[in-house]
Amino acid sequence: MSGAPPTAAIVVIGDEVLSGKVTDLNSPFLIRELYARGVKIVEVRVIADQVDGIAATVRELSLRVDHLFTTGGIGPTHDDVTLEAVAKAVSRPLAQSETIAARIRARHPEASLRMAMVPEGAQVELAGGGVVPVISVDNVYVLPGVPSLMRACFEKIGARFVGTPFVSRAIYLDAHETEFAEVLAGIQQAHREVAIGSYPRFDAAPYRVKVTVDGADAKAVAAAYEEIRAKMDPSWIVVDPGE
Repeated sequence: MSGAPPTAAIVVIGDEVLSGKVTDLNSPFLIRELYARGVKIVEVRVIADQVDGIAATVRELSLRVDHLFTTGGIGPTHDDVTLEAVAKAVSRPLAQSETIAARIRARHPEASLRMAMVPEGAQVELAGGGVVPVISVDNVYVLPGVPSLMRACFEKIGARFVGTPFVSRAIYLDAHETEFAEVLAGIQQAHREVAIGSYPRFDAAPYRVKVTVDGADAKAVAAAYEEIRAKMDPSWIVVDPGE
């Protein structure tokens, strides 16, 4: 579709996430940062430290989106297999990055250079004060799993991912979703260029449902929002939800 926002997917890699030993903080951060830049996230997956599984996932998703981000699995231990898997996904051999190798030698002369092996032809940039590499090949961006390092890497490259910033409007209703679900469905059908969401609450908030309208076209968002507001019972609308 002409004017459609750029798309992205995120692959979180690590047995530690799947076992509950570590809580994924990276995908929520990337979702927020990319959304703020006008990039639409279409999928997030959490997968194990397994070469074939990572390679298959990267190959599949990289063909479906404009930008694919992986986090995790690029350290020095036996279970850090992301770069090997990405190389397999893009059908390139591993080759030593002199940029990474020099960084390792300068800081840890006795360390293995295993972490310096990247897909042949990959772009390597140093982030976080020159401590951690950002590795990209084609439309795949390989980021660390440690949240602070991942954020430093994204800050290095974040300006590249730019679409039309999304616009969001919200209306708060003291009503049950079943009372307006069909009306909302009709409005969504008539305004396909925006995304309408309905989010119920079951606590002591002054409203029971938050309805949102999101899109890249401010006029389209405003039109859908005003139609929703016009078709709701005025007694349902909570003017100041206190959020």
